[in-house]
Amino acid sequence: MIARGQISLMYGTRCLCTSAGPENIQFFVGTASLTEDNRIFSLEVKGSASSNSIVEKARYDVEGEISSISSLPSAEGSDLLATIGPGVVKVISFEDGSFDEASRYRVEGKPRSVDWCNSKKLATATSTHVDLLDVNEGALVQNERIEGNSIAVARCDANGGGSCAAIADSDAVSVFDLRKDLSKATTTLKLKRILELDFNPNRSNLLATGGESGQVEVWDLRRGDIPVSRYYGHSHWVRSVRFNPLHDDLLLSGGTDGVVHLWRDTGIASSEDSSSVFDSVAAYPEHDDCIYGLSWSLADEFAFSSVSYDGRFVLNFVPADIKNEILLS
Repeated sequence: MIARGQISLMYGTRCLCTSAGPENIQFFVGTASLTEDNRIFSLEVKGSASSNSIVEKARYDVEGEISSISSLPSAEGSDLLATIGPGVVKVISFEDGSFDEASRYRVEGKPRSVDWCNSKKLATATSTHVDLLDVNEGALVQNERIEGNSIAVARCDANGGGSCAAIADSDAVSVFDLRKDLSKATTTLKLKRILELDFNPNRSNLLATGGESGQVEVWDLRRGDIPVSRYYGHSHWVRSVRFNPLHDDLLLSGGTDGVVHLWRDTGIASSEDSSSVFDSVAAYPEHDDCIYGLSWSLADEFAFSSVSYDGRFVLNFVPADIKNEILLS
């Protein structure tokens, strides 16, 4: 597939997320350069699916690398961003083209991920533990801590109001019910070296995983013995997986082979005793470096973006035939 738009940020990038803007497609990108000053970029797409340009709407200078970024759209149309980098988690507001730091929280260990569970809670992961932070009148306060071993990522279940969190470490993926005792996981998948997770936005029992095997798998947490779906297409590690927030039969993956794959699985909730194997319905090989971030747009449910470590930001769209089939079904 041919990219519908791309821009080079000239910085190492490891993360991005979508914005709440209803009129235009907009994303936030966080940089992770070891030699240059780092920034958060607000990028906006002007035009249509057939003709568009990507423009920098705003930028915000930060100290240290940004390893992960997550957005919480507000009812007022502004964005509340959470970031994690070496030693610190920050909450940053973005409104009317301006960034403003609201609060910060010190963390220990190598930074891994940050994810909004809901408007009042953040899950922040480092290599040694996951902190659940309450956002209380602008301040970040530790509520609970889950210890781990070589943690890679932690993600919350947005569909369930942030009541569950999945944590991947070197030996397993553990799912915790945040309303209960956190000393023991409610579900454990014996999966090694998983690098990214994503909950199905409509069905909390489904969890997508990607990692060093190069496979993308979707697991039914009620069973957990075998995946309900497997996707083959990457030639190396999978670093990012993302369900479409409105059409959960669409799934994106990207990794160290520099290719974004779009998968479509209409039987993703199948209760069969064997795994369904799916091929990519579209491949987007525009990157020359490792893809660290993927995000669907909230302004256009068929638009998505990807970033690679060399600073390339690429905008793409679901193929027209697949889009039309979904809309007409």
